[in-house]
Amino acid sequence: MRALRGINLAIAFFLELAVLIAVCYWGFQLDGGVRFVAGFGAPILFALLWGRFAAPKAPRPLHGAANVAFQFTWFACGAVALVLADQPVLGAVLGVVYVVNSVSLLVVRR
Repeated sequence: MRALRGINLAIAFFLELAVLIAVCYWGFQLDGGVRFVAGFGAPILFALLWGRFAAPKAPRPLHGAANVAFQFTWFACGAVALVLADQPVLGAVLGVVYVVNSVSLLVVRR
């Protein structure tokens, strides 16, 4: 079980990175000068939010339902960003892998 938990935690970490990449990709798919603001700004904003509220050593960690809602919204934004950037299959894969990983982490913790 310990190895399975480690694998799931590694997958969770890569999913977090995938969301940052997804919002960056979405930002650079926009037209005009806003593409640079969104392409650089969105992943920075997302990283700051994750570090503030969801990281293991976050200064103001969320707990319970607030944490679940934050993480669900955060990963959903990554999936939606891919869909908006004309990558619906990748968006669906991100969403499905997130759900499977989250359920697996809950099972392993018990």
